Amino acid sequence: MLSRRGLTLLLPLLSLACSDEVAEDAEGGAPIIITDAQIPLDAAPRADRATPPVVDAASPVIDAAPPEVDAAPPECEIDEDCTGLLICFQQRCLDGIRCDPGCPAGRLCVGGLCLEDPSAATGLVVDPDMLIFLFAVGGDERTLTSRVGNQSSAAVEIVGFEVEGSPTFTPGDLALPHRLAPGDTLDLVVNFRADDEHNDSGILHVLTNPPEAGVDVELLSQAKTGINGPCLSLEPARLDFGQVPRGDTLVKHSDLVSCGNQPVVVRAINRGQSIFGSLPTTFALDPQPSFPIVIDPGQRYRLNVAYTPMLSQIEGGYFDVLSDDVQNPNQQLNVGAFAVPPPLQDVALHVNIEWDTDLTDVDLHLLGPNGVMWTCEGDCYFSNMTPDWAQQGHYLDDPFLDVDDVDGYGPENINIEEPAAGTYRVVIHYYDAHDGNAPRVTVNVLNFGVTVATYGPTLMNRVNDVWEVVDIEYPSFNITPLGNIVTNQSRGGDMCF
Repeated sequence: MLSRRGLTLLLPLLSLACSDEVAEDAEGGAPIIITDAQIPLDAAPRADRATPPVVDAASPVIDAAPPEVDAAPPECEIDEDCTGLLICFQQRCLDGIRCDPGCPAGRLCVGGLCLEDPSAATGLVVDPDMLIFLFAVGGDERTLTSRVGNQSSAAVEIVGFEVEGSPTFTPGDLALPHRLAPGDTLDLVVNFRADDEHNDSGILHVLTNPPEAGVDVELLSQAKTGINGPCLSLEPARLDFGQVPRGDTLVKHSDLVSCGNQPVVVRAINRGQSIFGSLPTTFALDPQPSFPIVIDPGQRYRLNVAYTPMLSQIEGGYFDVLSDDVQNPNQQLNVGAFAVPPPLQDVALHVNIEWDTDLTDVDLHLLGPNGVMWTCEGDCYFSNMTPDWAQQGHYLDDPFLDVDDVDGYGPENINIEEPAAGTYRVVIHYYDAHDGNAPRVTVNVLNFGVTVATYGPTLMNRVNDVWEVVDIEYPSFNITPLGNIVTNQSRGGDMCF
C-alpha cells in the first residue's frame, strides 16, 4: 500500500510529466563577462518580512521572499541535444528513460517517461545514484549528497555504511540506527579528499534492517587540471544551510570558477528534478543571474543562494548548472537545510501530542474559528500543514504543523505565533495502526512556552477513532475541555496536497 507520504513524493513528477508546458525561469539578458573583478556579494534587502533574519558569519542576510523560478532558456529540442544518458522532455534534459513501449519493473509510464513507482519499492530508493567529485589538486576536499527515501509500506532502519573501493571517499556523520518511516527522506552526505591527481572510484553501500532494503551509491572523482578548452568548477559544490527558523532568510554562496584555458559559458541554472520531485522553491538564486554568463580563465562568478523556509522540515535538492564545459556540461550544486520552528517563547498557541506505542500513526488536527474537520479551509493537519487563515498572506496568524510523526510515539506539533481572535478546537485522529498496539494519547497546550493544560492519556482503540479534546478561545485563552469521549468516524473530505 502506498503511504500518504509516499504519494507526495510521486506527485511533483506526475505533475511535471502531465503538464502541457514547463515554466521557464527568468528572462535571459546580455552576456555577463567576468574578467579581473570578483562579483560582489551584496544584495539589496527588502523590508517586507516581520521576523529577524538569521545571521551567518560567512554570508550576508537578506530580508526577501525567494522568487519561485530561476533563469533558464530551453535546454533541448530532441534527446540528442542532451549529454550522457539524459533525455529531452519539454525542453529540459532529465535523467530518465522513455516508455518504449512499456517500462521496466518498478517504474510507471507517465507522460511518455518511465518514472519510479513508489508502490513497487521494497525498501529504499536513492537519487542520484552516482556522485562525481570534481577536484583540481591532491588535498582538495569536496562534499556531495544523495537523497534516500523510503517508498515501501514499512519502516526501514539505516544501520551502517560500507565504502568499497578508494578510501578517499567517506560517509558523513549520521546517528545510527536511523529509522525512515514510509515516505520519509534523508540526505546522505559523502565526503571526498583527493590523495593525488588521479581519478578514484568506489561504491557506498547503505546497510539496512531489513537487509534487502539497502541501496548503493556509485562514487567517482575526476581531476579538473590542465583542461584544454572551457572548464567549470563549483566551489563549493554543496551548500549546507544548517538550522534556519521558519520565516527567516539565510544566504550562502558558491563560486563558479573557470578552470580551463578558454572562457567558459554558463547558459542556464535550473531547479533539479529527481524521483523525489523538484528542488523546493524555498531555495532561490538571489539576485537572479542573466544568462549566458561568460567567465574568463582563472576568474569566478559568485552565485548567491537564499533559503527561506515556511515549514519546519529537512529540505534539500540541487540546482542543475549547464555550461559548455568540455568534460562536465551538466553539474549539480547541492543544497540542504533543516528548518526549525520559532522558539516556544515566541508562539502564542502551541499544541503538541505524544503517544505510548511504536509503529502507530496518530494525527493532530487544529480547527480554526468555525472550522470543520477534513476541510482545506478550516483544518490544519497532515494534508493541510500551512493553511492561510485570518489575514491573507500574513503567515504569523497561520497554523503550521511543524512536526508530523507517522510511525509511533510522536511528537506532533502545531504552532500559531499570533492567532486571530476566535475559538480553536483540538482534535485527535487515529490514522493507522501499522501493526502497532492501541495508543494512549497525551495532549499539551502551551502559551508562550508555558504549559496551560494537559489532557490524557486517552486510549484510542481502533483506527479512525476521533477524540475532540478542547476548545481554546483567543486572546482570552479561556479553555473548555470536551471530555475523554472517543468516537469512531469515517474519514471525510479530500486531501489538500
